Amino acid sequence: MNHLGLDNYIALPTRTSMNPAHPETAEYYDPHQTAYILFKSDGSRSRPTRVYTSFGGFAVVIGDTMDLYHDQSGGYLGRYDVVGIKHFASGESAGTIPDAKIKHCVAK
Repeated sequence: MNHLGLDNYIALPTRTSMNPAHPETAEYYDPHQTAYILFKSDGSRSRPTRVYTSFGGFAVVIGDTMDLYHDQSGGYLGRYDVVGIKHFASGESAGTIPDAKIKHCVAK
């Protein structure tokens, strides 16, 4: 649960990937987005597994937990820990920003 007491977020999986270190090559990149780098909390992962991008700033900080749900089906996509945040417009980042392509979804 994040520091606001909220943990449910709606996501549209893009069926594409994004390299958060070099996002400009991604199909759904926009320089005004903020990327949240997510690590699946199921214990079977060794690196971040999803990039969640948004045009609006969420009150999310590194260490928060996000439960993601599909925007159309309502299906549960999993529980994720926020391990990095990158603001594309300013280039500012904090936490883990991997230099690798990982699954990309957008906030809805």
